[in-house]
Amino acid sequence: MESKDKDSLIPIITIIPTNTPDDFAHFHRPYTTFTLDQVGIAAAGVAMVPIGWLLGLYMESLRCYADVCHDIGDPVIIRTFQVNFSMFYVWILLTAMAYLAAKKHDSWGKCLSKPCDIGFAPGFTKGEMLFVLSAGAMMLFNVGYWSATYRYSLFSNKEGAYHWLTDTPGRIPGYFVALVTGRMLDLGIGMLFIPVARNSFLQIFLGISFQHALRFHRWMGYFVFITTTVHLIFYIWSAAADPTSAVWNHMFNIPGGSKNRDTAMALRWGVGNWGIPFGNASYLFLIPIVLTSLPYVRRKHFNLFYFTHFVVLVSLIFAYLHAPSVFYYTITGLGMYMIDLMFRWKASTSSHTVCNVVREDIGYLRVDVDINDLALRSAPGEFMFINFPEISRREWHPFSQASILSESCSTATFIFKPSEKQTEWTAKLATHLISRSAQIEAGRFRINLDGPFGSSGFDPASMDVVLILVGGTGLSPGVAVALAALQAGSRARLVRIVWSVSSAGFSTMSVLTDLTRQCNPALSIYVHQTQVNCIDVSRSDLTIHDPDVDIDILYPVFHSRVNFTETINAVCTGDSTEKIGVFICGPSAFVQDANKAAMERKAQGGVHMSIWQDGYLF
Repeated sequence: MESKDKDSLIPIITIIPTNTPDDFAHFHRPYTTFTLDQVGIAAAGVAMVPIGWLLGLYMESLRCYADVCHDIGDPVIIRTFQVNFSMFYVWILLTAMAYLAAKKHDSWGKCLSKPCDIGFAPGFTKGEMLFVLSAGAMMLFNVGYWSATYRYSLFSNKEGAYHWLTDTPGRIPGYFVALVTGRMLDLGIGMLFIPVARNSFLQIFLGISFQHALRFHRWMGYFVFITTTVHLIFYIWSAAADPTSAVWNHMFNIPGGSKNRDTAMALRWGVGNWGIPFGNASYLFLIPIVLTSLPYVRRKHFNLFYFTHFVVLVSLIFAYLHAPSVFYYTITGLGMYMIDLMFRWKASTSSHTVCNVVREDIGYLRVDVDINDLALRSAPGEFMFINFPEISRREWHPFSQASILSESCSTATFIFKPSEKQTEWTAKLATHLISRSAQIEAGRFRINLDGPFGSSGFDPASMDVVLILVGGTGLSPGVAVALAALQAGSRARLVRIVWSVSSAGFSTMSVLTDLTRQCNPALSIYVHQTQVNCIDVSRSDLTIHDPDVDIDILYPVFHSRVNFTETINAVCTGDSTEKIGVFICGPSAFVQDANKAAMERKAQGGVHMSIWQDGYLF
């Protein structure tokens, strides 16, 4: 790897929120470092907010190219759009101000970080509830104000859909529900696009992790699809009030197929004949996006999920031709995404050298990568997207880091479990890495990286006790959390890793061996093996000697599932001033059970506990 003089490195900006309580961990990453490039991207994202507002107002005043332009022609409707559009940006500003205020004031931050007692949404906090309620209030104002002015304009001018509605009054309820949900979609799609940039002011200036931004993105994605479905159903209901009308025909035919107009009129642009088919087309393009976004598909076929998401641009074009106002709300989010995309394209074209590959006895593969950008920093719990050009230049896959990039460490470590199916990407990757051992030893095997991204739910070094509950390859980010807690200057008196694993061979896991080499008395490791075939179940402790390490490694091994309640209670001393950090990562059921036990113990009181869960987002 080519060496670099430290003086030539890009300067690092360190952003450390002040007076931030650990209980507010669900909302922010308490420490991280950013390059000047990333700070510039964030600043450009901030600039996109007023630019999006002004550009949207300006574009609304220009010629409309859609088939039906509801927001032009009538001064009342134009003013309504301007007010509602501006209220959307006022809401963004107020939300950011409220978030920053909560970070500044301990009491408010602690209050907002407390969980709501909602069974179907474990971990849902009061802050998130307040956010959802504020978004709902903004949406109600938007919809209510627009509905009142549009109804007034429609029935006073007696133009547009007036005669179509009054000729068949049964259409009116369905028609207005369709219009209301259409206005809700303007706002929903606008909010949907804002969190999609991986590097933005949300992460860098506000400290909102990429995972939590994507969590909101998923909420809005489901909201948009459900609302679009309701929008379509009620418009069909309205049109069905008179199944002989041209509108009913246009629900399922292109205008040229209409039986109630002559062909010349049906094909004419600008009289509303194309609006319905284009709306249908926009909805149809949403369906594969939603299906591939379901958790099972997203995790099993990540690249199918990722590339299918670009179909949303096609859906958005048809949505604009159906109702142009929707595009104006997406300007800020799209602008932030395009800026971030250009930055990441530049970064991801810089390749890095694979310096080591270890085939673990447990069946996992460990990959160590020398980072060529010595200025790059990462926090525990973050992940990177990796591209192996020799396998595919198009495929990028997310991997959690089992290391922390810093001034003293420029090696990124990743752990993954190859699939047993040889057709799966991870199986192909394992075969490819093993077959390139000579090339790797010579330092000639290079890959592309994008990141790091993700969340640092709390600063492990600021905790008195760090409990790491991990299952399977969830060990990877868990090791990074342990490294942060064991670093020099840490206040941690106890760092305990509890690892649930089904396979044999865990005793020689290299990342655990690396941890034990530190001989730090604060570290303890517990292994729960859930498969009966490889240990003496009559013993609870196994002392495993690694000939490469001159110390005995004591792994308490239990042939059982983890009892999360007992495990968490074991590290709680009863001292309410002691800070306890609980990190959870693993399969979905594992994360849910561990988080439930941690939340229940925290609710009992008498502990100062921060809970950080990583539920395998991708």
